[in-house]
Amino acid sequence: MQPIDYSHATGYWHDGWAGNNVEFTCTPPPGTKNIRVIFEKTPHIDNLLVHVTVNGLTIRRQVMASEIFFVDVPLTGDTQSATVSVVSEGAFVPKEQGLNEDPRTLSYRLCGVEARFAGE
Repeated sequence: MQPIDYSHATGYWHDGWAGNNVEFTCTPPPGTKNIRVIFEKTPHIDNLLVHVTVNGLTIRRQVMASEIFFVDVPLTGDTQSATVSVVSEGAFVPKEQGLNEDPRTLSYRLCGVEARFAGE
């Protein structure tokens, strides 16, 4: 496992929260078999559905039923770069729910992105 930098992602704030659409391009290290995207589901949305896409093709859809959740995106061939996008169905605005003064539309917390190698 090796962390991948996603700090340049669009739709993501540096406090970890993400909106409905997040996208970033990364350069996986040589030998990467999967890119793991790690999420934390908020209790303010029931049954959040996410669509994870790599290089324009949907790889996996999953209902986020647990608090910590990850999706492994398999890489095929000799992929020099990967554009990863996450589209979520479901969001909330903390201010509208009386939670705090945050006016952003939020879906989940993006906790990390990792390169995974054979045997991990």
